Amino acid sequence: MSVHYKTINKLKETQELIDLYRDDLDSNALTGIIADYSDKFVLLSLFSEEGVANGFSLVYGEDITRIRWGGNFLESLDALIKRNQVVPFMPGIAINSLHDALSSIQEQFGHVTLHTERVRNDVCFIGEVEELDQDFLVLHEYGTRENRDRKHTLLALDLITRIDAEAVYEKNLKYLYSRY
Repeated sequence: MSVHYKTINKLKETQELIDLYRDDLDSNALTGIIADYSDKFVLLSLFSEEGVANGFSLVYGEDITRIRWGGNFLESLDALIKRNQVVPFMPGIAINSLHDALSSIQEQFGHVTLHTERVRNDVCFIGEVEELDQDFLVLHEYGTRENRDRKHTLLALDLITRIDAEAVYEKNLKYLYSRY
């Protein structure tokens, strides 16, 4: 087992709060606890800076450039999480392939957020997967709260670098769109 996956396994077992970086795609860290991993993906239960659960992210293990744990910031955040009695969100989703992960997330949560950071790291697509095959998906997008512009998008699966779901913003959009 490589040092990479040996460390990921240790951090999953200890439920250590981490900052996970994918510097080639985004300079911001994903902060959370490793919920699961496979030979292809790492599933992270996310927390906000206020110590509130904020959904989860599924990222490719090969995109991870560094992981940090310990230190003043993460220890302070961990104290807030414990004070707030927040339990990490541990979704039981299939993470053996991108296709299975997308199907599983859509089925369980009714929405996904798709990031295509190799194309543009400041754009994401939030909505419901309507059709899916081995190469493409059709997403019924929510749009933003401001414009509420529902539309359909065909997206190549090989462009997806990260999948999120169940964050506060996403759940609020899903609620708003379920009313109209």
